[in-house]
Amino acid sequence: MRTNHDLTPTFNTSARYQFMVLWVIFVVVLSLYSAWLLSNHLKTLAIISDLEERTVPAMVDKLRVARLLDSLRFEADNVIQSPSAEQSTRRLYYATLYANTNELQNDPVMGALAAEAMELLSGFEFKRRAELADAWSALSDRMNMAAEQLYIEAVTMGNQGILSVKHDLTVARLSSIWMLALGVSLQLLMVAYTAITFIRPLKQLGEHLAHMNSDPQGQAIDLKSRIAEFKAIEDAVNRLRDVMQANRAMNAALVQRESQLQHEMALSDESMRFKTEFISTISHEIRTPVTAMTIGIYMLRKQRGMDAAQQQQLEVIQQCSNHLLELVNQVLDFSKIEARMLKLEAIAFDLANVLQETQALHGNAAAAKGLAFSIRVAQGTPERLVGDPLRVKEIIFNLVSNAIKFTDQGSVQLVLSAQALESQRALLNITVRDTGIGLTERQVTQLFQQFSQADGSISRRYGGTGLGLAITKKLVELMGGNVVLHSEPGQGAEFACTLWVGLQPGTPPGALCAPSPSTAHTSASPHTPNTPPEPWHLPSATDGSPAAAIGNHLLHLCLQDDPVAHAYLSTHTDVLQERLGPHAQALTQAIHSYALHEAAALLQRLGCAPTQGATPEKPAARQAPARATVLITDDTPATITTLVHLLGGEHRLRVASGGARALAIAQSTPALDVILLDVSMPGMDGMAVLAQLKTHPATRHMPVIMVTANTSTDIQEQALALGADDVVEKPVSPPVLRTRINLQIELARFRQTAMTATTAASAASPTGPASSRSPNAG
Repeated sequence: MRTNHDLTPTFNTSARYQFMVLWVIFVVVLSLYSAWLLSNHLKTLAIISDLEERTVPAMVDKLRVARLLDSLRFEADNVIQSPSAEQSTRRLYYATLYANTNELQNDPVMGALAAEAMELLSGFEFKRRAELADAWSALSDRMNMAAEQLYIEAVTMGNQGILSVKHDLTVARLSSIWMLALGVSLQLLMVAYTAITFIRPLKQLGEHLAHMNSDPQGQAIDLKSRIAEFKAIEDAVNRLRDVMQANRAMNAALVQRESQLQHEMALSDESMRFKTEFISTISHEIRTPVTAMTIGIYMLRKQRGMDAAQQQQLEVIQQCSNHLLELVNQVLDFSKIEARMLKLEAIAFDLANVLQETQALHGNAAAAKGLAFSIRVAQGTPERLVGDPLRVKEIIFNLVSNAIKFTDQGSVQLVLSAQALESQRALLNITVRDTGIGLTERQVTQLFQQFSQADGSISRRYGGTGLGLAITKKLVELMGGNVVLHSEPGQGAEFACTLWVGLQPGTPPGALCAPSPSTAHTSASPHTPNTPPEPWHLPSATDGSPAAAIGNHLLHLCLQDDPVAHAYLSTHTDVLQERLGPHAQALTQAIHSYALHEAAALLQRLGCAPTQGATPEKPAARQAPARATVLITDDTPATITTLVHLLGGEHRLRVASGGARALAIAQSTPALDVILLDVSMPGMDGMAVLAQLKTHPATRHMPVIMVTANTSTDIQEQALALGADDVVEKPVSPPVLRTRINLQIELARFRQTAMTATTAASAASPTGPASSRSPNAG
């Protein structure tokens, strides 16, 4: 029997059916498994997407709400625990800001706690803060527990999201491995693709998420996948990392900033306390001797028998003590305002009395400068007011005195009016106009700053501390008003301020404040300078009139820059005022300011001719040939007067009220033995004068003693480097100043004697002058 071998595989129907069934089952199972795996992948993507869209923002919101609640609790605790009412008020303000944030208000539980905290702090009083301690302690514990609960919920939420993603990624990884084992025959390529495309990124993602929880500062993840879904996952995870980093950085910055603010506030409070105590102590120590000076001056004025020089010296002492007292008062007021310790009074006063005092205080000062000073009260201004009359007078005093100081010719006008009258209050307008030097825009911006002036250089023309207008601005603001300045260079200035004052009971609205005769004086125009009077000539010396002889001798003294002119004028004031008429005031002002060259020019214009006659100042003593000649240079008349009385008994004196005049006197008067030179002067300051003195052949050998109020060693070194022989610091005691002056005089005479002897020896030497030493050697 022949056997046929068919190499083609054959299957019976049953086997083929079974194979097909098995194949279908295998395909179905593999497809279902693939579908289940795909479902897991989609679920993982959904979980990550949900983590990005809801879990992370919710976690961040909870952390932010918890942080705000902690900040509210911290500020509220400081409200009750702060050592001062000012700090409690500041902390209450910050607590209110935190309580009203949208994050707290949108959270029902936290919003309720915030509202309960603000309700507990409502109506807070610093003195009764102890009554809130128990209630606040309980509420603070609840707020702390709520904040900690939020932190726990946020951390738990993040951990759960991460664990869920890790779990799904683990299942997906294991499923992919089983799929590789079951689909070797049909899906080898798919399994390999899946392993390369999905398993490695998912594993890397899982490991990154596990480490990110403990170290969010790590590097960003890079899955190195081109699949858009994995790119989205990568971006979401990196954004989550950025959010966590930013949140931690924000928390750290907030903690650091809070610590820094607390430290700065503590330093500021300590600095303010120290400054206030220091200024108060120093001011007290200054006011005590000033008070004694004021009393002493008052007692001396009661005495009789003083001559003109004694009266003049007493007047200088009084002026200096008044200036010092004014300075101390300004410093005290400023320190009180800065420390918020100044309290305004609310007492009844009459506006007319304030204006009368203003006229009395400033009328003479304006007249001494030849200025027209007027006070005008608008119709309807109430007279009987309620407020702080001392501070109202201080505001008016500062504005008017400032206007007079910076006005050389023309007028100063004070205008008062009222507007917006109510039943118990009125808005008082105070306006001061002048025809002075004016200000630039830059100077206007600096004018109301403390210790600031329009010109702060060493040679500034006008003195002062720079506190007056700063105090005025703060006082006006304390009274609910403001200050406005309108000015242009050379066109004068207008200060306008408003302040609220009360009305005395029974004062009808619009009651007129009738100006007194002294305040009713007005000039023709506030911006029109005084017209100078017609020239008047003093009779010549040949007519033999007493006035002519006095004028001629006064001219001689002024041409010699002799300070005796000051006393001589005081002795003959009545005669000169009678004969000089309107020129007497200008002459008196020039001589009292020791501008003797200006006085000499005025006397020459009046027709005087210099003649030397007997003087009332001990002529025999003043003509002693052995006395040295001293030139006193200072821009302050009071200082010159004091030095004249101090040195006039033993030296011949010459005076100069400015640097340029001192230089001219020194170059034209070779007989000067020593020059007393102030450093800080207007126009040409002492350093500039010294530099020219030491470079001019006629004056370079003259001894120069510099006088300065600056204790800096730089000023002293600069003066000595320019050639000064000595530097004296203010204040200096009279014996020390006399000793220093006499020392320089003796040294100068010794050098002159040595130079003369050297010259004589050189002339007698066989070799001639060439063998002698230079006069400046050694």
